[in-house]
Amino acid sequence: MNEIEADLADAMPLDVVEEESGEAEVLKVFQKGVNPGDKKEGLFAGCVIRRGCISTDAEVAIIRRGIQIYKTSAASLFYKADEIDYVDEGEFGLSADWSERGFLPGDIIKATTRESARREVEWIWS
Repeated sequence: MNEIEADLADAMPLDVVEEESGEAEVLKVFQKGVNPGDKKEGLFAGCVIRRGCISTDAEVAIIRRGIQIYKTSAASLFYKADEIDYVDEGEFGLSADWSERGFLPGDIIKATTRESARREVEWIWS
């Protein structure tokens, strides 16, 4: 009976929980270098954290005038010239695959994290 319960529990779908982890505002847009294939060159948004934190494993939404205009999971974060994994205060640079379309000062960057969890099931056998 325990084997059947274990097999059924493994077959249950995963619950995906999304949570907003942070928000930043674009203050200025920078163009750096001439080699767009290099992560440290191209178009960057100079941002400041408004609340929470933003990490490189978060999904990032770009909000302009209250409307979400783009969502991506491919974001790189920079502090000065160094690539970082996480920012929770102050100013930082952001580069994403959105770069070719352009950031604008005033854009809001919202970071969302996703976690998957297996459903807990109580089996009642009669």
